[in-house]
Amino acid sequence: MNRNGFIPKKSNEIQVILSEDAIKNLTKIKTVPRIKPLHEDIPYNLHWGFLDYGGKRVLDIGADCGSTADFFLQLGATEVIAVEGDEKLYEELLKNSKIISGIIPVKMFIDSSQAIVNLLETYKPDIVKVDIEYYEILLNSVPDDKLTLAKDYVIECHVNGVCEILEDKFSKKFDVTTCVFHPARVFYARRRETT
Repeated sequence: MNRNGFIPKKSNEIQVILSEDAIKNLTKIKTVPRIKPLHEDIPYNLHWGFLDYGGKRVLDIGADCGSTADFFLQLGATEVIAVEGDEKLYEELLKNSKIISGIIPVKMFIDSSQAIVNLLETYKPDIVKVDIEYYEILLNSVPDDKLTLAKDYVIECHVNGVCEILEDKFSKKFDVTTCVFHPARVFYARRRETT
């Protein structure tokens, strides 16, 4: 385990984060969904719950109707910038943001790496969650100095090979750990602090 609490990836192995802090965090997750998850078969605590969201600003790219934003808020996030490009999902997100304090809805379809850069520069998040159905590959074209504007990333990959490409990209400046949840893979990246 490194000083960030991550178990570093070794060669091509797939590992799950099992730091003591992560395990403590998972065992104390007791959320009650106020927004019905789009995919009820995904256990959010196992999918997104390995980070400490307490007191953090989260950029939720691919926020659907706000169910993940609600989850992050229940784990102590101060606010969640919830980005959604699908018209119907955005309408639900907008309604839910009026009911649940702390959700800031942004209607935007992510179709370029510059869109991601703009979000990072505008909102200066502590944590970035990315679940944008095959468009996560755009992160590969985001300059490293822009990626490091956020300390933590949690990214769901939908296509074989994309996770590996993004892991290579992030490993230049971040410690990376991968978790596997069928059918998708989720990887976490924590920026290495310079001493």
